[in-house]
Amino acid sequence: MARRRVNKQLLVILVGGVIVLVGFGWGYWQGRLRTRDPQLYLAKGDELFEKKEYKQAVARYEQAKKWAGKRDDAETEVLALVKASKAYPYVETENAIGMALGKLTEAVTKDPNSVLVRKARMELFYEAVRDGRGLQSWQRLEQYADDLIKAINQQGEEELAEENGRAHYIRGFATLRVVGLRRDPPSEILAARREALEFFTKASQFMPSEVDYCKALATQHLETARQLSQMRTPLPKEDRELSIEH
Repeated sequence: MARRRVNKQLLVILVGGVIVLVGFGWGYWQGRLRTRDPQLYLAKGDELFEKKEYKQAVARYEQAKKWAGKRDDAETEVLALVKASKAYPYVETENAIGMALGKLTEAVTKDPNSVLVRKARMELFYEAVRDGRGLQSWQRLEQYADDLIKAINQQGEEELAEENGRAHYIRGFATLRVVGLRRDPPSEILAARREALEFFTKASQFMPSEVDYCKALATQHLETARQLSQMRTPLPKEDRELSIEH
């Protein structure tokens, strides 16, 4: 009897030990899985970004991209790259804008038709060059705006009115800067103003409540009319009609 009790107690101890070990192993494995969850790193990166701890935020976004890549989760990879690109300009490092653009270039290769990526790239470059006078930079911005408009058209412009309005506004703005920096003859300047006018018109159509878009549209009407007057050329019918409408 005493021997049976001993064996029974030993069996209980062994079974209990196995359960504890299994529970510990399961908990450890779950912990390992959680530390590899890219969504956790994205959330932590967002938290650090809000605290203006940008360098640490970039590190978390990089970890999110790493683990998303191991899971073949391209959508999360792209999102992590976009978030990193928004944090980089605030990091005190050499060529921070270049680093940010590098992240977006990588994101474009992973999702060539992403409106999110193309909009982030256009906005980043616009902020970087808006006070500059480099002709090639403004021409590059024109291309980035065109790329965004193309991506929006592929997905359905009605669903992305805000993004479409912004893309057309920046495209028109970049067109004016390009022609101004090239110092083109009056006839080419007039043609560029008309092109910009078309972009501003579309921007205001997509987002009629945006004051800046409407101001840009009105300004180009006035500048076009002024230049035509200086050239002693009658205002074309389409410009007269636009002036009456607006």
